[in-house]
Parts: sequence; C-alpha cells; structure tokens
Amino acid sequence: MKRTLLLVSLLIFIGIVACTPKLNTSTTSADPKSNEPSIARYSDADRTTLFNEASKGCYDYAYLESSQVSEYGGYPPGHYISGIKGLVLYCDFREAIQSLLTSKGIFCDAPTDFYELRSFECLSGGIPLFTTGEKTFSAFGISRNGKADFHHYNPEFVSWAVENLIPHPGTNIQGKTANNVFLRTYARYFKMMTETYVYLQQEGLSEASSNYKAQFGDASFDGLAYLKERFSGAVPAYAQAYDYTNMNSSMAIGFWLRRDIDGTIDEFWNGLTRVMLAYMPEWFKEHVDPKYYR
Repeated sequence: MKRTLLLVSLLIFIGIVACTPKLNTSTTSADPKSNEPSIARYSDADRTTLFNEASKGCYDYAYLESSQVSEYGGYPPGHYISGIKGLVLYCDFREAIQSLLTSKGIFCDAPTDFYELRSFECLSGGIPLFTTGEKTFSAFGISRNGKADFHHYNPEFVSWAVENLIPHPGTNIQGKTANNVFLRTYARYFKMMTETYVYLQQEGLSEASSNYKAQFGDASFDGLAYLKERFSGAVPAYAQAYDYTNMNSSMAIGFWLRRDIDGTIDEFWNGLTRVMLAYMPEWFKEHVDPKYYR
C-alpha cells in the first residue's frame, strides 16, 4: 500500500527548513558533471508538484503496524519509524525530480537505480551531496583507505536545500495538508532527532564525537553495535530495539555525531529547528532551550 509522504521527512535528511518564503524559479542547467554548479531555485508550486509526484510511490515497510503501537508509546498505526535512508530510497523522489526538471526543459543525465542520488544533485543545479565524492548511498557503510568511514555531507548542498525544498505547512499533498501529514505520520521521527541533539549538547557533544571518531580507524568497526552499547539508555522514549527497519535513539545520536565530525551539524540543526518551529512550535519551545535555537 502506498502512503502519502511529506517531504519534510526527506528534508531532515538534508537539513531543510520549513515555511520558506516564495522563491524565484531558475531554469539553469542541472548537469551533475559540470564543475561549476548553477544554483537552482524553486517556488512553492514546484515543491507542491515535486512532493505530490514523489508521494505516489511510498511503501509500508517503514511504518508502524498495529501490533507495535504500545511499544512505540501510542503513536498510531502508519506512523513512520524508519530512518534517513528510508525517507530517500523508498519513495519515488528520483522519478519525481526527473519529471519536474524535464517540465522545465532541464536535462539531467542521472540514473534512477535504487541507491542512486545524482538526481538530487541535478535538482540543486549541480551541487554535490557529499564532500567525499559518493554519488550513491552505501547500503552497509563505507571502507575508505582501509578504514571504516561514512558519507560526509556537503554543507553547501545542505544550505541550498535550506532555502529551497520544504513545503509550507498548508501545502496540499495528496489531499491533505503538509501539517496534517507531519503530525499524523512523522512527529515521532522529528521529535527523536530534536531530543537526541539536545541530549548530546547537554551531555557533552565534543567528547562523544571525539570518542566516536576514534573508532573509525578500525576497518572492522561496527558502528551500530558501538552506538547501542554506548547510548542504550539515552533518550528512552525512542530506545526501541533495532530490527533492521526502524530508527531508534542511539542511531539518531550516531547521525548527530557524524554530522559533528563532517562539519554539517549546524546546518542540519538549523534546518530541524526551523521545521519544528513551523510544524510543532509549542512542543519545540517546551523541550528545547532557546539558547539552542538557530
């Protein structure tokens, strides 16, 4: 069964903001092979088209079943429980991007294979997603120069996304407002990302990040096992057992540690802050000290 998808869910992956002002739409080249990216801009109408097309191809694998409701604190069946890759890979975003660009007369020579990400690069006008050069998502981690590693996001791409991709809460997506879909389907995910960020700030981000980074010198480093052992008691509301589909608090902490290491934590947190202030302002103000606002 296909589900309505709110792009907000994708955009926590790339650190996007909510309630962006109306923007000018460019028709610049989107060739990812170019050495000189031409920054692409998109309007509210473009975002509405993109998200409605992408949401037609989302599947049930990453959504809460009735039997799991009590384990997940009473969130309703159909609530999103997976992680960042699920947001990007399990919907028709690549096809939707190609369709939008084609409608604007923009050629994008990017494959639509399952782990392929070059269509997102096209969408930005040619800005690479990763400073480490990958054009696809790695399914099970990365080995680089004989050592364990991970995708290093490009702060320029994140900053571009902050200005361009998120729909207004009132946007109509498959007959529902973006705000309605957010609260019904994605609130847990965004709250988890918020509370794990605050946890690290309060408990010592620098030390935790340094300890985590040191582990990557070992080619056999098992990041999931390390995070589970080190942060198993952290933010217990989101500490459900890992089952290869869901995302829990220790994994969310790992996301923030990697963003601190690759230098994009401020861009991602800025995006999340603005999403939450647009979609869940009362909850956010209650749970996050203003000193953390961006």
